[in-house]
Amino acid sequence: MAIGAVGRERVDKFEHADDFRNRAAWRDEVDVVATAPERIVGWYSFPQMYYVQCGLASCRRSHGLGFLVLLADGTETNIGGHCGRKHVEKAVWSNIFKTFTATQKTQSQLEVIGRVLARKDETLAKARALLERVIPAATSVQRIVAEVYKDKGLQRAFDDARKSGGDLIYYRHATERERELNPRAQTVPVRVGRLDGNAAHAGSTVIQELRYKVIAHLEDLEPDGMVAMKAKELDRYTKFIGDMDPIIRRAGYFLDDAARFIRRQNWDAFETFCRDSGMEITSKALTAFAAINIAVSEPAPDWTQ
Repeated sequence: MAIGAVGRERVDKFEHADDFRNRAAWRDEVDVVATAPERIVGWYSFPQMYYVQCGLASCRRSHGLGFLVLLADGTETNIGGHCGRKHVEKAVWSNIFKTFTATQKTQSQLEVIGRVLARKDETLAKARALLERVIPAATSVQRIVAEVYKDKGLQRAFDDARKSGGDLIYYRHATERERELNPRAQTVPVRVGRLDGNAAHAGSTVIQELRYKVIAHLEDLEPDGMVAMKAKELDRYTKFIGDMDPIIRRAGYFLDDAARFIRRQNWDAFETFCRDSGMEITSKALTAFAAINIAVSEPAPDWTQ
C-alpha cells in the first residue's frame, strides 16, 4: 500500500538518465539566472561510466550525483549535487533543498508505514495470538517466582543465579588431597546445574509492549490518518513501527524462556543447589519447595504448545 503518493508531493529516484531526459518538460540546458528553480522533483546517483552533463548553462560539467529540478517556466533540467549551491541564488536553493529533504524523509516514513499497513491484519492477528499465550505464561512464571520470594534465602540464591547467567554454583572447602595438588586451592567450585530460562522473569514487560506498542498502535493505524500527520507525528509513529517486529520476536523468545523456566529439572536442580550449598532451609523454604514441586509437576500448559 503505497500511501506516500497520496495527498503529498513526491520526489522520485531515477535509475537511468533516460528516465528524466524523456520527460516532456526536460531541457538539456537552462539559465537559472533568468528562470529560477522552484522545486526538486527527483534525484539520481550514477556510476562514473554513466555520468551526465549538468543542465546549468553556467556549469555543464559531468557528474554522477544530482537532481531533477522544476523551473518557474515549467521546464525541467538536471543539475549536479553541488551545483545548486554554486550557481543558484543561495536563498532560493536553500529553500528548495530544505523542502526536498523534508519531502524525502516524509516519503520514506510513509513507505515504511505503508508496508506495515499492507500486513496490518496479519501482524495484529499474530500479536493478539501471542498475547493470549504470553499472559498465562507470565502467570505461570510469576507463580513460581512468588514462591521463591517468600523466603529471603531462596530469593538471594535465585537472584544470584540470574545474575550469573543461570549457573548454580557453590564453593566447598578443598580436601587435603586437593590442597596437595594445588596449595592455593582453599575452595572448590561445585556446579549443580543451571537455572534455565530465567529471562522469563521479565514477562510483564512483554505483555505491556504487545498491548500498547503493537496492538494499540496497529488498531489505530489508518492510511488517511498517516497522510495527514505532521513531521513530529510521523517521527513518533515510524519509531513505534520500527519497534513492532522486535517486540513480536521478543514475545516469541519469552515463550521459549518461560517453557524452559517451568521445567521440573530446573527446580530440582535449584532445590539441590540450595540444600547442598549449606543454605539454611527454613520452614518457608520447605513450603516454597513443595508448592513449586506441585506447579512444575502439572501437565504442560496450553501456552507451551
